[in-house]
Amino acid sequence: MNHGYFFLIMCWMILILVHFQWMDFLWKNKDKVQLTRRWVVLMIILLIITQGMYLPLSADISINIGVILFIGCLVAYFLWRDSTGLRLQMLSVILFLGIFYAVSYEVFFIDPILMIVNPFYLLPAFFVLFLMLTTGDLKLQWLMIAGGFILGETIHKFFIYKYVTQIYIGDAEFRDQMMMGIVMMSTFSLGFKALMKLSTDTLKRVFFFRRQEG
Repeated sequence: MNHGYFFLIMCWMILILVHFQWMDFLWKNKDKVQLTRRWVVLMIILLIITQGMYLPLSADISINIGVILFIGCLVAYFLWRDSTGLRLQMLSVILFLGIFYAVSYEVFFIDPILMIVNPFYLLPAFFVLFLMLTTGDLKLQWLMIAGGFILGETIHKFFIYKYVTQIYIGDAEFRDQMMMGIVMMSTFSLGFKALMKLSTDTLKRVFFFRRQEG
C-alpha cells in the first residue's frame, strides 16, 4: 500500500463510526452529544481535506497543514483547556515521547543493526505500552500520543535537515505511522478495559455461586 492511504482510510472509518453514533460513549457532555458529534465530524472532514496540503516555511522546508498544524493546534487547545489537573504531567509525557521518537531514528541511522523491527511498528508499539502505564483514560492517551508523534516528527526532521535537500514535516509515511499508533492505542486500551470488566464479572459470579452453595 502506498504511503498515506492507511491514514486516509482510517480517517474515513472513524468518520463513519462517529456519524453512526458508535463513538458516543467518548463524549464528556452527555447533554450535547449531537452537537459534539457534528463538531467531530467537521474536524475529521477538515483533516481529510488538509492532510495532503503543505505550508512552505522556506524554500526547502514545508509543514503539513492537516496533521502537524491542525492536529497540533487541537492538542495545544485541549492541553490548555485541561480540567483534570494533569497538564504538567501530560506535557512531560509528550516531551519524553517526542525526544524518544527523534533520538530513536538517529540511533537507527547510526547503527541499523539495532532496528530489529521496522520503526513504523516499533515506535507506535512503545508509545502504546508507555501510555498504558501512564493513564487509563483513552482521550488523554490520544492527546499524548498525537502530541508525542508531532513533536518527535518535527525534531526528527530538523535533525536530518543537513543531510537532505528538501524537508516535509508530516509526510505521508509519518501520517500512516501516527494513525497506526492511534489505532493500536485504541485497540489495546479498549481491549484491556473489556478484559478487566469480563474478569471482574466472572469473579463476582464465581463468588456469588460459592456463597449460594455455602
